[in-house]
Amino acid sequence: MKIRQIEPSSIATELGLAAGDELVSINRRAVNDFLDLRFQSAGEELDVLVRKENGEELLFEIEKDYDEELGIVPEADKIITCKNNCNFCFVRQNPRRMRRTLYIKDDDYRLSFLYGQFVTLTNLKPSDIERIIEYHLSPLYVSVHTTNEALRKEFLENPKAPELRPLMELFFSHGIVQHTQVVLCPDFNDGRELEKTISDLAACYPMVPTLAIVPVGLTQYRSHLRPLRPVDAEYAGAMVDYVENRQKAFRAKWGINFLYAADEWFTLAGREVPPAEYYDGFPQLENGIGMIRHILDDTEAHVGRLSRIGPKKRYLVVTGRSAYPTLKKCADRIMEWASHPEIDVLGLENRFFGSGVTVAGLLIGEDMLAGISEAGRDFDAVLLPPYCVNLSGVFLDEMTPAELSEILGLPVIVGEPTLVDTLLNLENSGRKRKHLKAQFNFSA
Repeated sequence: MKIRQIEPSSIATELGLAAGDELVSINRRAVNDFLDLRFQSAGEELDVLVRKENGEELLFEIEKDYDEELGIVPEADKIITCKNNCNFCFVRQNPRRMRRTLYIKDDDYRLSFLYGQFVTLTNLKPSDIERIIEYHLSPLYVSVHTTNEALRKEFLENPKAPELRPLMELFFSHGIVQHTQVVLCPDFNDGRELEKTISDLAACYPMVPTLAIVPVGLTQYRSHLRPLRPVDAEYAGAMVDYVENRQKAFRAKWGINFLYAADEWFTLAGREVPPAEYYDGFPQLENGIGMIRHILDDTEAHVGRLSRIGPKKRYLVVTGRSAYPTLKKCADRIMEWASHPEIDVLGLENRFFGSGVTVAGLLIGEDMLAGISEAGRDFDAVLLPPYCVNLSGVFLDEMTPAELSEILGLPVIVGEPTLVDTLLNLENSGRKRKHLKAQFNFSA
């Protein structure tokens, strides 16, 4: 495993390791990826074999605290890709000639364990299964979609997909918990099929502690795919009612809801999201299960940290249509508390992917440019959602916030997950600039 970076003031720094070196083994076991590094370096006594760039091999005997890290940042591993061809897969609904990374279909059990990404478990080799068991990768997050195996293979468009239930039960037998989800497609895996799926997975509780129902997302680039019926307001409202009705028995039996409707169901139906108690600690928050409630409650809990009086500023907060009502409530609450910021919220329609795609994370730079230009430019700054750029700070269409800022002639800031945190950062950075200016004047 190649080393990309060494953390300062770490064990690896003391050993003289450097970027470009190869971590060969720990305690005579090969280190192939970040997962091996994480688990094999957890002990207190390690024999670490490193191969320098010139080919020299060095063996280090290390004594450390159990949870002390070596300070090695590995090069990025090759993602384990998906072998399915789901009709609703967003990658298959992308237009052509976008950046190559947007066409990578990941189905990586390592990312499921580390970051809560959902996987189908259809591409596991025997060595992967052994590794999941040996490292006890729990919990995993599994896309079930349906427990009807024949329908699941049709759903995944993968006739060679292995049966899911035996694999889940194998992991259960080794104490590996699995959170689950169903991406619901009207007229396909709903109705009686959904009823069966819920009952089958509930029978696995507590090894399956949660089941999320997520509505299918459809773009306008589906001409080459089998038609699917989009979710409308009436269907969404009926699904919210159905889930809440099913929850009653689970809560009476286990004290938790077990079954959860994703936030999109409530926004599509035009309904308020439930209180925090509904989500039982938010175990699937990153899957959009309770994100709106979390943001609203976080705003209420932390709005008092904002200064009530300050320089008059006017901000334009940009988001997608689904999050607009939530961000508008947050903005109104902030302005009710503090008199100094004036906050306008702009809920953009996704012109590129189509009106059926309403999340902020799939807005492209060109759509933002058009929408912000129409809103006017009488703002001190434009605040963007954090999910609209990748790790390199680039929108889906390769535009950057800096380029957007230059065209608009306005500061463009990629914000934090909550509006309160974004404004706190702006306040703190403003105080820092004032402090530095005052310090400079004093020194002069």
